[in-house]
Amino acid sequence: MSNSDAALTLPMHEDRRVGCVVFGVIEVLLGAAAALMALLTLFVASIASPDAGFSSVLSSLVFSALLAVSFIWLGIGSILCRRWARTLLLILAWSWLVAGLTTVAVFAVALPQMASVLGLGAQGLVAMLVVFAALCLPLVVIPAAMVLFYQSRHVQATCEARDPRPRWTDACPLPVLTTALWFALGAVSVAPVIFGGSAFVPLFGQLVSGRPAALLLLGGAGISVWLAWGFLRLQRVALWASLALTLLASASATMTFARVDFLEVYRLMGYPQDQIDAIRQMGLLGGQTMAWMMALLGIATCAFLVWLKKFFPAPRSSTQRRSHIA
Repeated sequence: MSNSDAALTLPMHEDRRVGCVVFGVIEVLLGAAAALMALLTLFVASIASPDAGFSSVLSSLVFSALLAVSFIWLGIGSILCRRWARTLLLILAWSWLVAGLTTVAVFAVALPQMASVLGLGAQGLVAMLVVFAALCLPLVVIPAAMVLFYQSRHVQATCEARDPRPRWTDACPLPVLTTALWFALGAVSVAPVIFGGSAFVPLFGQLVSGRPAALLLLGGAGISVWLAWGFLRLQRVALWASLALTLLASASATMTFARVDFLEVYRLMGYPQDQIDAIRQMGLLGGQTMAWMMALLGIATCAFLVWLKKFFPAPRSSTQRRSHIA
């Protein structure tokens, strides 16, 4: 009997291999759906009007492709009960759930205004409520189920028993690893914006576009890669640098969108005027709304980074360093 099989016979945890397989199959199917979405995006782009925003199409294509690869790869890892897959799926599920709850909350706030603009009667409002309920399934219910499953100590013990060798995902705490991966994803997400020709940066009261914006985004991507590496190595300098940069970026974005209409961003991205007018009628992004959202996002991010401090080792004192050298 191998060590893995012996570990599974211990009464310390319940074997959740069947659950890992079921969730893994579902995730592979989600990856296949994302791949079809990428193909659909290509098809729509091939027949779309030249006025359609190329940057948004490219971003959607890259996002769908990343989702397809991630879900299929991680789904197979879950089927095989790999500990790295469980960790990364937990990160994906939490990120998905937070984004989904935010989207549902925004949609709920915008629902009355949308109904008023569209002139919907009672039946139309009921239809929108049905759509709202349907959104909760992919945006909230599925990621919540993944969080509950992969966060279980029985699932963790099952994966560790069947995959006993330490993996790179064990190198740092889960919240720190999550932040590092988000920095890395932020660096990758810059590419379709730059190559799509619609780069823009909110810079202390104005929207910078064109080549200067592309250079600023490239610089930001390089910093994000360095921060991701620093977080993986639990370097405090990366933590404090990320906090300082978050404060700076939040102040810049808040100041910019307090002065500049956020819909100008859609113009820079190449959206046609009729779509911009439709977005304006909804009223959600007008006025000071985006400035407040940027300020709140900056505060929440800073609070999260301060909370992460407890996961980073305290710097050694000069006495400790001398004793270590001796």
